[in-house]
Amino acid sequence: MYNEENIPKKLRALISKAKKWGLGDDGYRDEQIENSSIEELKSLVNIFTEEIIVEFNEWLSDENEVQKSTDEYLLFTCFFMAYEYAESVLEEKSPS
Repeated sequence: MYNEENIPKKLRALISKAKKWGLGDDGYRDEQIENSSIEELKSLVNIFTEEIIVEFNEWLSDENEVQKSTDEYLLFTCFFMAYEYAESVLEEKSPS
């Protein structure tokens, strides 16, 4: 179970999505993304608006948060990695 208090307020609505996509094992996470449909990948990528990306970057680059590395921090770090990988896979899967 994750403690919402360890997650910035603007990102708390994304907890269920982070649980789905933020797998801690790189191989499993990559496999999940590679096996997802274009629609699923678009849905994931579309979560990351400019405002959300700024919020992620502020939180994930905060030196104090890095030192603490709570379960929530690690989950959202993996979620962000899933987003980044999904962007590249989506680009490959999308017809030119």
